[in-house]
Amino acid sequence: MADDIIRETLMEKALIVFNPKEIDTGAREFMSKYASYMEEAAIIAKAASGHAYYESDEAPVDDSMTEFFEEWIELSNALEIYTVVAMNYYADSKYAQNPEVQTLDSNGNASLHHVCPNRRETWEYGAGVVKELSALPIDEILVLGTGYLSEKFCFCDTCRKEFSPKIGINPEQLSYKYLADHPSELDEWREWRRMKFVDGIASLHEANTAPASTEDDMSSPQLSIEVLIDPSTGLVEGSKNHNGYDFSRIRNLTGSILVNLYPWTPRLDSIGSKDYEELVEALYFVREFNRRGGTVTLFRWAVDDLQEIQALKTLANEVGAGRVAVTLGYPPNYSDYRENAMPSY
Repeated sequence: MADDIIRETLMEKALIVFNPKEIDTGAREFMSKYASYMEEAAIIAKAASGHAYYESDEAPVDDSMTEFFEEWIELSNALEIYTVVAMNYYADSKYAQNPEVQTLDSNGNASLHHVCPNRRETWEYGAGVVKELSALPIDEILVLGTGYLSEKFCFCDTCRKEFSPKIGINPEQLSYKYLADHPSELDEWREWRRMKFVDGIASLHEANTAPASTEDDMSSPQLSIEVLIDPSTGLVEGSKNHNGYDFSRIRNLTGSILVNLYPWTPRLDSIGSKDYEELVEALYFVREFNRRGGTVTLFRWAVDDLQEIQALKTLANEVGAGRVAVTLGYPPNYSDYRENAMPSY
């Protein structure tokens, strides 16, 4: 890991979501080097590979990471640093190997790295992970990989059979082309997917706020839900149809949102440009989110220079977001993720 960008990012009071696989020292050595710059510390607990980096009874465990993860959490608490962990929800390459939960486009092509958001067993699996994490001495859980990959998804048998009776057709007739040719049915499809998105988040929220088993249990950590906002998919309004997000219901459930800005676009728009002003306007919901008691973090993947951190902070200040967060690299299988996410109709 590049020492300069880590130090500069932390000095800008930005939250870095670290992947322990990419840290080439022990947790103690890493913390001794950077903890003095940290007010918050974030680390991945369940990776997009599907593996847990902590001792989990729910997810398959990467045993090579558990000692690092445990020591990181212990040190973060000892140093009184606000402690954040991240988990992947529908982004799960291991779970996606199971054909029963794969997410399919209307041509029957499966994503190899994501699962269908419309499965109770998946919601229960995610809820089990949240319950394990909320028992740790942490302050916040970032839920990554939520929502549908794109409006091309999901057309698995479960989704076809559940939705097609609502519009009076046979499951085998349901395709994205059919919906695009029937605007009222397309609107119904979009709303149905938003309801499924909310059901999946509600399952995690319920697991996070379950009654404490003992009087010594800590209060529940904050649950922050990632949403992807990109110009290619219509920014905020487009994401509601493209990914099935429902911002107001997220606020009502968890009160905290992680806005992943421009995941499919290399750079943010230049400050003052027409596209930048359109982005600022699209993020109008942030102040309303705040006004109603919610919190918003602006998030970027693969930030590798100080200027981009400062640009992200400038945008956050302009729209009223209370925090910025970054990763230092792209998620695994990024090219496949992007290919499935980009509009092609």
